[in-house]
Amino acid sequence: MLYSLSCQHEDWSADVRGSPSDLALLELSTPVEFNDYIQPVCLPEYQHQDFYPEDDCWISGWGDTKGSAFSLTD
Repeated sequence: MLYSLSCQHEDWSADVRGSPSDLALLELSTPVEFNDYIQPVCLPEYQHQDFYPEDDCWISGWGDTKGSAFSLTD
């Protein structure tokens, strides 16, 4: 799948441990055909809300969720 435009987080650096700004957006060159494995992300409408340490938060993505002494190969 090819993309026509990419935008990565301005603070991203491969040298920063834990990759706190590991985020990018891609614009695809062609439309996606949805199927059982490819589905759109459903985003809620904007609501101003404060978050607290005891609040549950759900994330989605690829990669490590905990730090490790081992590095992954390409």
